[in-house]
Amino acid sequence: MLNIIIKIRLGARKFIRLLRQPVAERVKNIGIWYRILNSVGKISVITNVTEWISELYSVRFQYQ
Repeated sequence: MLNIIIKIRLGARKFIRLLRQPVAERVKNIGIWYRILNSVGKISVITNVTEWISELYSVRFQYQ
């Protein structure tokens, strides 16, 4: 019984150490991530506008 309890506790301790969140450090800026997020934002706007225009044309030709 004691062996099982010790095994569970050691397993839990190992699990917590493996999955611990890294310590955050303060930085001046987010580096390359700024460009990546900016590009993703621009691509999403272009995609949404293209979808909106195609929807307008499909509705327009549907009711003629």
